[in-house]
Amino acid sequence: MTRSLLSNVSAIISANNSTWTMIPDMVEYSQWNLSIRREGILYGFFSFAFKFSAAFSGIIAGFGLDYFGYIPNVAQQPSAQFGIKMIMTAIPFVFIIAGIIVILFYPIDAAMHEKMIDEIKARESV
Repeated sequence: MTRSLLSNVSAIISANNSTWTMIPDMVEYSQWNLSIRREGILYGFFSFAFKFSAAFSGIIAGFGLDYFGYIPNVAQQPSAQFGIKMIMTAIPFVFIIAGIIVILFYPIDAAMHEKMIDEIKARESV
């Protein structure tokens, strides 16, 4: 149980940190691509999307518990216990793997980032 909990917490921390570190790259990408620096819009949209996804995941968890027959304040049936295990392990695992696959196609690597910064500086110096 403790290993599973530590593993889940580690995955959540990694996912949260990696998304927040991508935003400055997107600000610079937007400036490089559109010649407009849009920090406020990008940070605001990300904050909204993050909060919306947290609320949406709570709704989905509630519907999932209802689907598996969860009844509060009583001993749970095997189907509800199975559903709780799925909601806490397998379903998040699928989404984490999907997120990793998406991140593999993230186009901004160190070389591209350096190129963007150099071109932004060149444009600003003119």
